[in-house]
Amino acid sequence: QLNSYFTITETDVGSDSEVVFRQGNNYRLSNEYSGTSGSISSQLRDGAGDSANVSISSDFGNGNMRLTTTLITARGANGHTVFVDGANETSNNSTNIENTNFASADSGDFGIGGIPSNSSFDFHGKASECIFYNSDQSSNRTALETNINSYYSIF
Repeated sequence: QLNSYFTITETDVGSDSEVVFRQGNNYRLSNEYSGTSGSISSQLRDGAGDSANVSISSDFGNGNMRLTTTLITARGANGHTVFVDGANETSNNSTNIENTNFASADSGDFGIGGIPSNSSFDFHGKASECIFYNSDQSSNRTALETNINSYYSIF
């Protein structure tokens, strides 16, 4: 369960609880914007309800295009890390998260732009590109972000 997610999104100003992507029901990985508080949050939760949540609060929900990079690198102190616009790094401890393949353990769908079967959390904005790796791309992160930024001129 080493995953890397790169999303290029632009949220509508003032919208709240906007799910960019979410996988699973009980075992869950998700990224969410809050247009009212300006935060970007990511949740990694296992079937027992243990979570490693990461949140970056700033003026990210202001209608500007953002590159959000989410890395699940390992079980440990910095196992769940998020970057916004190539910087603004924050991490959380994922030691207590079950070391299992979430997709095999949970029958929940992978949704882009909301939670499948729950329209209360639909993304309000634009998603220009979503890149999902089923591998750890930490060593390639800077090069990938530079390449993305060369095209979109985000930061």
